[in-house]
Amino acid sequence: MADTEYVAEIVCPHCTAGVPAGATACPRCGAVIDSPTNSQVQPATDPAPKRLDERRWVVVGLMVFAALFLGFPVLWKSRGFSRGEKIFWTVFVLIETVLVFWAFFWVMAWSIDRFHTGMAGG
Repeated sequence: MADTEYVAEIVCPHCTAGVPAGATACPRCGAVIDSPTNSQVQPATDPAPKRLDERRWVVVGLMVFAALFLGFPVLWKSRGFSRGEKIFWTVFVLIETVLVFWAFFWVMAWSIDRFHTGMAGG
């Protein structure tokens, strides 16, 4: 049975991202890292599970396919995106939301017109 290979990795106290041993700042959020304690060292083969709002494609999928602009609070609270990415996805989803509502308006107007034409003409 082979021994599990452990690589010293520090857990960022701010965003829980893995930080290489000896680093002075978190590469994800930039938080200053103090000297590691024994409880902060994790095996390299067992990364900490991410929360759903830290999984980038879960958040993007929520906004693009389900909630549109209602997904903004999840996006802006998520630690999985940089500020620039949050701004990009906010603008993208706002444009998508306008297009969805515009298409809905025109489909409804067309449907109502067809309904009235059918009622009047028999």
